[in-house]
Amino acid sequence: MHIQKTESSGGRRRGKRQSAKEKELVGFDIVADHELDLDEVPTRIKEIEAAMKEAAEDLRFEDAAKLRDRLRSLEARRLEMV
Repeated sequence: MHIQKTESSGGRRRGKRQSAKEKELVGFDIVADHELDLDEVPTRIKEIEAAMKEAAEDLRFEDAAKLRDRLRSLEARRLEMV
């Protein structure tokens, strides 16, 4: 079921289902992130940023916050390893 944009929704998408990739990113495992090689971290950061923005646009703020926290953890790890 897809709900169309309306004036009352402020032009934001609502009712959009999560993709399998986004579900995987939201249901994250920080330990798995710390097992990534340093050269894999930038790609994962881009994936998480995209999923976080999509979650916020879909008004799934809890998911967006979880992704933000995960993003911060990865960025801190990247800075520690450089």
